[in-house]
Amino acid sequence: MEEYRDLPLTIAAMQRVLDEPELAGIDAGVVLQAYLPDSHAACEELCAWALARHRRAGGRLKIRVVKGANLAMERVEAELHGWPQAPYATKAEVDASFERLVETVLDARWADAVRVGVASHNLFDVAWAMQLSAQDRIDLEMLEGMAPAQARAVRAAAGGVLLYAPVVRTDDLPSSIAYLTRRLDENTSPDNFLRALFTLEPDSPAWHEQRARFEQARSDRASLSTEPRRNQDRSVAPAPVALDTPFHNAADTDWARAANRRWIAAALASPPAVDVSVLDTIEQIDAVVETARSSSWHDASVAERRRLLHAAADVMERERGTTLALMAHDAAKTVAEGDPEVSEAIDFARWAAVTIPGAGEVPLPAGACFEPLGTVVVASPWNFPYAIAAGGVCAALAAGNAVILKPAPEVRTVALHLARQLWAAGVPVDALQYVACPDDEVGRRLVTHPDVDAVVLTGALETAEHFLDWRPSMRLFAETSGKNAIVITGAADEDLAIKDLVRSAFGHAGQKCSAASLAIVEAAVYDDERFRRRLADAVRSVRVGPSTDLATMTGPLIGEPSDRLERALTVLDPGESWLVEPRRIGEHTWTPGVRMGVRPGSWFHRTECFGPVLGLIRARDLDHAIEIQNDSTLGLTGGIHSLDEHEVS
Repeated sequence: MEEYRDLPLTIAAMQRVLDEPELAGIDAGVVLQAYLPDSHAACEELCAWALARHRRAGGRLKIRVVKGANLAMERVEAELHGWPQAPYATKAEVDASFERLVETVLDARWADAVRVGVASHNLFDVAWAMQLSAQDRIDLEMLEGMAPAQARAVRAAAGGVLLYAPVVRTDDLPSSIAYLTRRLDENTSPDNFLRALFTLEPDSPAWHEQRARFEQARSDRASLSTEPRRNQDRSVAPAPVALDTPFHNAADTDWARAANRRWIAAALASPPAVDVSVLDTIEQIDAVVETARSSSWHDASVAERRRLLHAAADVMERERGTTLALMAHDAAKTVAEGDPEVSEAIDFARWAAVTIPGAGEVPLPAGACFEPLGTVVVASPWNFPYAIAAGGVCAALAAGNAVILKPAPEVRTVALHLARQLWAAGVPVDALQYVACPDDEVGRRLVTHPDVDAVVLTGALETAEHFLDWRPSMRLFAETSGKNAIVITGAADEDLAIKDLVRSAFGHAGQKCSAASLAIVEAAVYDDERFRRRLADAVRSVRVGPSTDLATMTGPLIGEPSDRLERALTVLDPGESWLVEPRRIGEHTWTPGVRMGVRPGSWFHRTECFGPVLGLIRARDLDHAIEIQNDSTLGLTGGIHSLDEHEVS
């Protein structure tokens, strides 16, 4: 196992397979990483299981102990999601953990059932392992090509050394590159023994430094903490955040934690019941606008607005599970997609609170004054029914405006749930009103009402154009359609590019204005059959199903596909072909599709389809790719995958 989140899955899968009767007597192996505190409990569990299995059928287990494989990746993931990093914080802790794990595996309790692979290039570690008493249970292991002279010396002294190397078919060499790159990165890090090896001689300064590190690890191993560093538990009610706490992003849910998986399963089993009343007359809309105009919210002090928005963020965090369940059941949003949306909504509330002009965080320029607009309508979308609604509402409230929240009809329950959270936090009901109304003359009256001072819209470009046609003088703040592309160059890490492309194109079934519905691929990569095969495999591996199923990676559409989306899912244009053909597998549910041969300037290149279909365009070189990427009237977001910093800059 290489990623922290895969540790319990790896162990469970291995145990299930090896407990099959026909496999119960075979020998097998697993790798544990010493940089994870969690590996210690896993090691005890594995050794006890291996002993019981050996007594039943005779099979033995080898546990290969390594220092760690993906420290940079683990740090990046933790920072992105607001978690503590899973590995130990220091190299000294990792070294102590390594020795403690080796000693655990060599415990006499399971001597007949378990052996150890001591995987290290650190010659102090190797020498220590060579003098341990249980030599018949120890394999010394190194990586082929990383330290060949030292490997030969260890073989001569110990009688043997096991070398590891990636083995691939000749026509699939790139598959080994990611592995080799991680090993090179690991072994050339500042604290790694191999980095010091070039100047290491007995009694040299480098020698004494490495010796001191080894002796410190020996001294610290018994007192080392083996408690997991990531210990988030959503079932425990979160404490309110103090008002004077500096802004920091809300942490996403850590699904590697079993407690959190149990928590969300319980929430999905009991979604909230939200009853919505629809206003269907112009008179009712006029009354809502009059209530907003009469609100005294604009007189609320900066401190009061700030306090209530902070309180609203606390309510949002406390009710995270309820919100996720509601979005899964009513908005076709999987938990994996919904959870960062809840975090974003919480961030919007806290950020609005700390950035109110005059609150101290954002000083007003000399001579400037601050005046609210008045009454603001927030017309929120169905694809981000919670976060985008929260962003518009909280920003408008922070500025002292009375707000009318009018959601898309498909997600009225989610928006009402949000409004109730803000009311529960203390926001007055006349400062924030919720309006569910049909998208006919009643809805038109709301957004064009002469006493509405601004409209905040997230939706289709055509919707924004309709609003301005209805009332050309409207003060409209709109985020609209996106036809977005990721450029993949010949210098890209292709595996990572494919991973990101699939996630961006098919997350929430592609129903995002920020989704990458195009990949503009440099010719050398586009023409490579291996790239196409790996992309197709990744797309076909996407699990499609109900949004309420925790195993689902891509959920259903919000409704029947539009004419444009149906064409994109079913009709190819001249020169195009299906790398992966989409299929309808249920009500509103399609498997992802990939179109090859999309031509610059073609219908699919220029049309936002808003669904699970990706198009690939071949570019001669990077300049050509950028030209194609910029040739769009709907370019909302864009990306590039390249390991060449000159290409990125």
